Amino acid sequence: MKKLIVTFLVYTFGLSKLLAEPPKLHFIENKGQWGSEYSFSAEITGGKFFLEPTVFNFLFYDTKSHERKHGVKDFPEGSAGEHQSENLQMHFLKVSF
Repeated sequence: MKKLIVTFLVYTFGLSKLLAEPPKLHFIENKGQWGSEYSFSAEITGGKFFLEPTVFNFLFYDTKSHERKHGVKDFPEGSAGEHQSENLQMHFLKVSF
C-alpha cells in the first residue's frame, strides 16, 4: 500500500520536477481555518494538499481560471460581471491508507 501511495505522489508532483528540484511544501497547521478533520494544509502546483491522520486530500483546479477569477484586482469598466459569473473547475481526490 505504501508503494502505491509513493508512486501516486511521484506522478502527482511530476517526475521531472522531482528530479530537477524537490518540491518545497510549506505546511500550515489547522487552527480552525478549515474543517476540523484536516490537521495541515500546503499549497501545491495547481491546488492544495490537506492532511488528515490517515488520509491525503488533494484539491486540483485550473490555474488559469483561478487567476482570472481571483487574480484580477481592477476590472476594466463593464467587465466585472463576466469574471464574477465564471465557474472554477475543480477536482478533489481523497487517498486513504
